[in-house]
Amino acid sequence: MIADEENKEPKVQETPSDRQGTGNEYDDAFRTLCIDCSALLLPVLNEVFGEHYRGDEKVRFAANEKFIERHGGETDKRITDSDFKVGNTGYHLEAESSENDKSMLVRLFEYDTQIALREAEINGNEMRVRFPRAAILQMRHNSNTPDSMKLIIETPEAECAYTIPLMKVKNYSLEDIFEKELYILVPFYIFKHEKEFRKLNSDKEGIEIEKLKTEYRVIFGKLEALRDEGRINNLTYNCILDMSKKVLDKISANYDNVREGVKSVMGGKVLDYPGRKEYYEGMEKGIERGIEQGIEQGDILRIRKSITRMMTVKGFSYEDACDTLGVNPDDYRDLETA
Repeated sequence: MIADEENKEPKVQETPSDRQGTGNEYDDAFRTLCIDCSALLLPVLNEVFGEHYRGDEKVRFAANEKFIERHGGETDKRITDSDFKVGNTGYHLEAESSENDKSMLVRLFEYDTQIALREAEINGNEMRVRFPRAAILQMRHNSNTPDSMKLIIETPEAECAYTIPLMKVKNYSLEDIFEKELYILVPFYIFKHEKEFRKLNSDKEGIEIEKLKTEYRVIFGKLEALRDEGRINNLTYNCILDMSKKVLDKISANYDNVREGVKSVMGGKVLDYPGRKEYYEGMEKGIERGIEQGIEQGDILRIRKSITRMMTVKGFSYEDACDTLGVNPDDYRDLETA
C-alpha cells in the first residue's frame, strides 16, 4: 500500500540548482541509475503504467540529447533523463525535484515531440507519429501536487490527449519499495525525511538521528541480502549505494549531523568492477576519436563506461551492449576485448 500524504506540510526552501533543467545532482543520480542499472526501470514501468514485465527484458536507450528550435533560428540543447524502449513500446521518464513546477508540462511536450518525430513513419502522403508513454519521478510534493498531468493537443479536425502520471517518491514506504522491487527509489528515500532535517540536526541527545540511522541500516541490510542471494548484482548494489550518497550530500548539505549520521551506516566505499583497468587504458584513444567526430567528451566517457560495465558485470556481448545503448559498434571497437 502507498501511504497517504499529509494534508499540510511546511514548504521546503529550494536553491536554483535544485530545480529541473540545471543539471543538478538529483537528475544525474537518476540518469546514472537508468543507464548503469537499466533493469531497475522495469518494476517502475509495472508500477506506473500497469505493465507486466518479468525483469529480464532488454531496455534500449536512445540518445538523451534533444535539440529544440526557437524563434529567430536559435536552437536549445536539452538533456532528457531517460528516453528508451522495451520491445516496441517507447517510454520517457523525467525526475523532478520541485514541488509544483508547471513548466514541466512544457518541457515534456518539447521532449516528447522530438521523440515522436524521431519515430515518425511516412507512408505515401501520411505521416504517423507515436508519442512515448511519459511519467515523472516526483521527489518533492505536497497536498497541491497532482497525481497526474495531461497534455491536450487540438488539431483542425479533432482533439487528442494523454495523461502523464506522477510517481510520488515520498508516498512509498520501505515495505512498498522492497515488495515491488522499486530499488531505483532507494537513493531518493531521504526526501521522505527532508522536512525533519532541522529538528534532526539539532537533536543533542541523538535519539532521533539514531532512529534514522536504524532505518538506513535496514535499507542497506536488505540490499546486501538481495546481492548475496543473487537477486541484484554487485554493480546494481554499488550504484544504488553511490547514488544514495550523492543525493544525501546534496539534500543535507546544510545539515552536517544528518549527513554524517546516515553516511555512517551506508557501508564502505563502492567496489571496483572487472574491466575497469582496460576501460581507462582505452579511454584516451576513444575520447580523441570521438572529439574528431564532434561528440562531446562527457558523452564519450558515459558511453564507454556503460559499455564496459554491461560487458563485464552484466555479461552482455559487445554488439548487444552497443545496440542497447543505441551507439555505433565501430566507434568503440577497442572495448570489444576489454
